[in-house]
Parts: sequence; C-alpha cells; structure tokens
Amino acid sequence: MRLNVEYLRKAAAQAGDNTAYNIARRLNVSQSTMSRLINGKCNPSAATQAKIRRAYGISLDELMTADVRSAA
Repeated sequence: MRLNVEYLRKAAAQAGDNTAYNIARRLNVSQSTMSRLINGKCNPSAATQAKIRRAYGISLDELMTADVRSAA
C-alpha cells in the first residue's frame, strides 16, 4: 500500500491547503516529512495517516492505494 498523493492533494486543496507547507502545518508534521510523503519517498505512519484522515475527512481506502509496482 502506498499514499494516494493525488487524492491527498485534492482533499487538501478543498480545505484551502494548496502547498506541502500548508498541509504539514495543518497536520503538525515537519515540512520535510510532508515533502517525502508527497514525493513518494516514504509512506505515512499510522499516526500520520490518522492525522490526514481527521484533517481532511477521508477514509483509509481513499488515502492509501495498492502499490501496483510491487504486485508485478
């Protein structure tokens, strides 16, 4: 499973968070962590997933997607 970055960006934009910096501030995570998440360098921890889901009102199924690269 990996972070569905496009869905996160869309949900964040609807809440007025148009930059990684704004998302990081809302979630109370570091800007470097948010940058790594958005660039696909890592996946969110369970705690960060919960913060994202609460902040933007999205489900775990919407937030995380199957990693098709590892399924091949």
